[in-house]
Amino acid sequence: MQQQMFSFRRCYLIFGVIACVMASVQVCYSQPPSGQEHQEHIAFDAYRNGQWDIYVMNADGSGEVRLTNDKDQDFGPVFSPDGRKIVYSSDRTGGIGSGLYELYEIDLYPSEGIEPVIKRLTYTSRGAYTGEPCFSPDGRRIAYFCNGDIYMMEADGTNPVQLTNAPGKDSSPSWSPDGRHVVFCTDRNDEPGFDPRYSDNIEIYVLDVEHPEAAGGTVKRLTNHPTPDSRPRFSPDGTRIAFVSCRDGILNSEIYVMNADGSNVQRLTSNALGNALDSFPPQWEDPSGTFRNYTEYGPHESSPVWSPDGKRIVFSSQLGCARNGSVQTEFHSQIYVTSADTLSAPTQLTFTEYLHHPSSWIRN
Repeated sequence: MQQQMFSFRRCYLIFGVIACVMASVQVCYSQPPSGQEHQEHIAFDAYRNGQWDIYVMNADGSGEVRLTNDKDQDFGPVFSPDGRKIVYSSDRTGGIGSGLYELYEIDLYPSEGIEPVIKRLTYTSRGAYTGEPCFSPDGRRIAYFCNGDIYMMEADGTNPVQLTNAPGKDSSPSWSPDGRHVVFCTDRNDEPGFDPRYSDNIEIYVLDVEHPEAAGGTVKRLTNHPTPDSRPRFSPDGTRIAFVSCRDGILNSEIYVMNADGSNVQRLTSNALGNALDSFPPQWEDPSGTFRNYTEYGPHESSPVWSPDGKRIVFSSQLGCARNGSVQTEFHSQIYVTSADTLSAPTQLTFTEYLHHPSSWIRN
């Protein structure tokens, strides 16, 4: 298989901190200083100065490091289980506006004397959107979505296998800790009464990796609600799934957790601010005939990611954006962390006025 590589300027380690000379594409990282071998890091993408790039920071929000710096759009970084690599989605091959997004890999710890490289992992047809990679627990495989279906491949990009093939758009795969199942979200079951802001109603399903739908297997539906349930993520012990839903406030997405079988749904965030959307009618009718108010709209929580110990969840939120009366006038998002067990006040981790979305948390 072809490998695409990109050149870099050299990076230097000074007192455990990277000093970097800017380049057209930048990759900068380091082994943790002596005595700090078990640090926790969060990988995220951020939109700053007109472009999406990949960043890493400590779990408390400190020590932010920018990993890519180029004109292309880079999204959804995930750590390999050993913490040595990051895989993400980018349009760097086709260029901005090409519609071609592929998966790429950054080696965070290249051998001494060897410049770091970005390696292309997927080679799909022009116009394909490939994204949301997720490593299997053993690091040998990567699940991802491509043009509406879930796939998996070897971690080096070889042997892609299609896992889903039903009509609709399947996305956001997440492996169970035992490596046997992948949870994902899909719009394959549109039903009357879903929120009219969305063209599709999204629900959460789980599949058996060894007997995938695309090979004649079946999938199991875990949620059933007229508003979207999306971005599912298995907990580190496999007993729970974090996800995003608008079920307790129309157009107000919040973070929830449920048992791995879909039972015992629990809300973890509560940030509705009464933000009315003037472009939508004041009410809509749900399947029971009840009229619901659009003024239940809030600041949009999204992108839940579990801490390695399963006790916390980091997520993205528009909480704190400027408002003019009931109308939100700013749309930047920050990264917050909250308890994974109970509804509680979140702690803010990022503070720049841009868009931020966490996608991976690792203890290395």
